[in-house]
Amino acid sequence: MHIAHADGGKRVATKMGTGAIQGMAGAKVVVLTLNDVLVVPALAVSLFSVRVATKLGYQGTFRADGMGVNDRSDLLVDGQQSAQIYVLSEKGGRAGVAAVAASARTWHQRFAHGSGGTLATVPEGVTGMEVTAAELRNLDTAGCEPCILRKMTRLSFETSDMFVNRTLDLVHTDVGKPMSIITPSGDRVEVIIVDHKSK
Repeated sequence: MHIAHADGGKRVATKMGTGAIQGMAGAKVVVLTLNDVLVVPALAVSLFSVRVATKLGYQGTFRADGMGVNDRSDLLVDGQQSAQIYVLSEKGGRAGVAAVAASARTWHQRFAHGSGGTLATVPEGVTGMEVTAAELRNLDTAGCEPCILRKMTRLSFETSDMFVNRTLDLVHTDVGKPMSIITPSGDRVEVIIVDHKSK
């Protein structure tokens, strides 16, 4: 799904799910659960659609110094004006942050691609893991590429009878294929170098 911006540009929404905003309504901390939240990785900040909120029956009030979202007469969350936009309030004065509820597959990836049976025991011991043990137990990892690669084997290399006297006389190198996720420094390839003498 493509999201159109005020500047005429478009961004791609990669996922949809349930999200939560931890904000402020006056001096009271509130948690709003939002349905059909779109995840747009290219956005630098989370956006709250007043248009969608009003279509669902909520009211938005805007003042020179701030704004509020109301359910009838009750204030659900407020915000302050910052430059030319309104920013939802969060405890400590920061902007409200939305977090999309993670799926069973996401938790599988976060826990180093653990099996569904192992992961099914985790929700009862932690808070904030909004997925059921049954969802984790029934997780199908047959199409999970890292899991497939981890289970693959290859024949051993032939034993080398080469002998070297000093370090760096002979080195072995291997270059990994370009990685789909770029490192913070912008790298996509890793090189492994092993010295034959020192190992």
